[in-house]
Amino acid sequence: MWNSGPQKAFPRLFDAFIDIRPHDHFANDWTTRFDPPLTVFEQTWQTQGRGGWRRRRFRLRVVVFFLPLSDTTTQLTTLLYTPRVLPGPLHGWLAAPIARAIMAYELRLDVKALAQLADLNPDLCARTLGPFDRVLLENRRRLQMIYLGTE
Repeated sequence: MWNSGPQKAFPRLFDAFIDIRPHDHFANDWTTRFDPPLTVFEQTWQTQGRGGWRRRRFRLRVVVFFLPLSDTTTQLTTLLYTPRVLPGPLHGWLAAPIARAIMAYELRLDVKALAQLADLNPDLCARTLGPFDRVLLENRRRLQMIYLGTE
């Protein structure tokens, strides 16, 4: 799945250290695999100039492994990669902790949203889905085929 749009507001400190500006364009290339269950997010930012769109140096690769522990509990392990964007040890001291802070913030938002779900039943047949749910339906179909042997 691929999605993109205007970058939401970042703290101004990020501008100086990871080269993301308020009017940049965010893109997320999202791949989910099922053996083992994992999702990879390739996140990039672009800026528009006189010559068209130009990709920023900073980017993130987020890999999330899913380990089912029970019928209702799944353990997530997240790995975060970012290329070196600052010289020498500055990258480890500044850019990497900022990237980890961004990821931790986004994960907290996800946890908060999931905790507010009223219905934890994974069956989707009774719900109304929209055009952006095609990936969700395909993922469910593949999970049933691979792990349950049904289609």
